[in-house]
Amino acid sequence: MRRVAAVGAPIAIDATRACRRAGATDAAVYGSATAGARRGGDGARPHDAAAAAHPGRRWRALAVALALVGCDGRGTTADAATSARDAAPIAADARADAFAAADAATGDAAESEAGTSDAATPDAGASDGATPDAAAPADAMPRDGNPPDAASPPRGWIAAAPLPGGPRQEASAAVLGDGLYVVGGFDAEGRLQRTVEVYDAAADRWRRVADVPVPMNHANLAAVDGRLYVLGFLDRHLVPDRRGFVYDPDADAWTPGPGLPAATGRGDAGVAVDGRRVYLLGGVAASAVALCHVFDVATGAWERLPDLPEPRSHLAAGAIDGVVYAAGGTAGGLASVRGSTWAFDPAEGEWRARAPLAAPRGVAVDAVFGGRLYAFGGEGGPDGVVATAAAYDPAADRWTPLPDLPAALHGAAGGAAAGRLVVAGGATATGYHPTAAVNVYRP
Repeated sequence: MRRVAAVGAPIAIDATRACRRAGATDAAVYGSATAGARRGGDGARPHDAAAAAHPGRRWRALAVALALVGCDGRGTTADAATSARDAAPIAADARADAFAAADAATGDAAESEAGTSDAATPDAGASDGATPDAAAPADAMPRDGNPPDAASPPRGWIAAAPLPGGPRQEASAAVLGDGLYVVGGFDAEGRLQRTVEVYDAAADRWRRVADVPVPMNHANLAAVDGRLYVLGFLDRHLVPDRRGFVYDPDADAWTPGPGLPAATGRGDAGVAVDGRRVYLLGGVAASAVALCHVFDVATGAWERLPDLPEPRSHLAAGAIDGVVYAAGGTAGGLASVRGSTWAFDPAEGEWRARAPLAAPRGVAVDAVFGGRLYAFGGEGGPDGVVATAAAYDPAADRWTPLPDLPAALHGAAGGAAAGRLVVAGGATATGYHPTAAVNVYRP
């Protein structure tokens, strides 16, 4: 859910040379840069002019390029392919043990989904016993697609199987059944993707399905009636494209679908689904917008709604008991992050202020689960990228802090599937620094 700028080829070449001077072998230099079987890219990088269109960004291109080729500057680069091969069975076993422990502690996933809402949000810093301290050993915690570090994730989080296609940020996600579908985004080399990968949250397993017809990022993605709907997105130049596409999982095929109304093209809108109605709140075109629309899947009709009180992108959104909520986001860049929460009741036809987030931020991942709106990670404040997590209870009009993400993230994809809250990919630093890590929180 974030904008990115190009990492130029000359910079990457210079980084490769730097690694060689540091003593890294060709296999080590190129192994890390090409690992992950990146598929679906069209070879294009985001347009250089995009950075100028989005003030407040600080692109650390050289550092990113060094990370991409796996050089630490001291000549100690390992052969990433060998390390990943050796570590994979251990990590998979550790993840399986962690998931089994979580299931044993909290019951079957379906029972968790059907549980009462007062069990959905634990107290700050606690996990309601869902994840024992030892449930996620360090071996199961990949960072940026590389071998894991020694730090264990906080309680409440389990390291899951990483994105199979490698690091990705600015992708979008929606849930069908137990599957989290991750669509588009930028890969580790800054190329815009058509890739669609599906995470089975119950089995901790990924699979690849049909690519979306065109490369995209910041897609407005929703799941309705067993299908996925793309309702506008941003192209490789971060320019809005109002076209729509529909995915049928039974046919494993995409077809042209309803696009956004004329002159309303945008990406990164807050998406809320209420029955067969899809709400698009705000988003980004040339800059953040306040536009709001609702699309009725049954009739194929769009309806214009009252604008948000302020332009907003990178926000959390969801529908709970017929009321639509919008929280956090930016009004035009990192210098204008917001913590406001608003509620829109279609019966009343107006936005009303609710309790704000504890700290203003653009939100990385949102999800609705157990009658609450969850907001994970994002950007804003003195720390830049944040690991903050919180849940909003509409009945109490209160945000409750949750255990932080294992790492600060923005530009991630995620949602609620099989009784779990999933956060996939994203970037670990402001700007462009993608990761393949996937983490799961069990309320």
